[in-house]
Amino acid sequence: ETLERRFWCRNLCPLGALLGLIGRFSLARRRPAASCPNCGQCAARCRMHAFDERGKFHAESCVLCMECVAECEKGIVRIGLTSPRPLAGPPVFESRRRFLAAASVSIALPVLVRWAPASPAPALRPPGADPADFLDRCTRCGLCIRACPTGGLRPALLEQGVAGLFAPALVPRIGHCDYDCNACGTVCPTDAIPRLSLEAKRRAVIGTARFDPDHCVQYLGREDGCEGQCMAACPLPADPGIAIEYQTRTVRLPDGVQTQLDVPVVLAERCIGCGRCERSCPLPAAAGVRVGPRQRPA
Repeated sequence: ETLERRFWCRNLCPLGALLGLIGRFSLARRRPAASCPNCGQCAARCRMHAFDERGKFHAESCVLCMECVAECEKGIVRIGLTSPRPLAGPPVFESRRRFLAAASVSIALPVLVRWAPASPAPALRPPGADPADFLDRCTRCGLCIRACPTGGLRPALLEQGVAGLFAPALVPRIGHCDYDCNACGTVCPTDAIPRLSLEAKRRAVIGTARFDPDHCVQYLGREDGCEGQCMAACPLPADPGIAIEYQTRTVRLPDGVQTQLDVPVVLAERCIGCGRCERSCPLPAAAGVRVGPRQRPA
């Protein structure tokens, strides 16, 4: 994104190159082929950046989401069938270098497949996403990743297998899901992430946090600078209450001695898996509390 908008999709992704080629010869075409000079709302609102700085429309970047048609106040914009000829303008591969880059990625992907885990780890998907069809509906456009204010949404590599390649996943240790944000659903062009109201998004269950008794310092009978940051970080309101509370539990200390300690426990029936507790853990590497697959319906 530092070099160019949707740099991966435009220059490296072999699937993006194929879809761009198909898009240029598609029978379904937007009209007019430019943003109206006295309006410009299509170009400003297009989440796929299918208009250049001059307002010219590029079919290879369009996913036919039809939002420009629905939002055109004057009813000028439409999607219709046209003759199957490409639009005027630069070819899909503007240079031999871009073509070779996409070809190289195509060759490298089968090699990377060999490194894919046999049993992919469950991913923490954006709030409201349905795991059953999320990967099928997600186009890997990266808009949700750019919209995430905490930087917690990241493109997956092979942690979730080949099918999950580049799909957005929440990495709480990097950034939590902001309790007061629903931007990812707002920008998703395919509704792989549903457009939830802020109140509905706050109730959406991403995962469930769990304390690791072998790693959390309070379970080990140590302090090490831990002052209950995980409890303080939980964003849930007073009613019904935060998802972490102290309970007296029998724990085994590192020397093998069993003792009774007051330790933090996650209340799974309240936890939404936002990851703020994991992000706030003061341990320098892996956190003592981690968000995993959800234990209750979304």
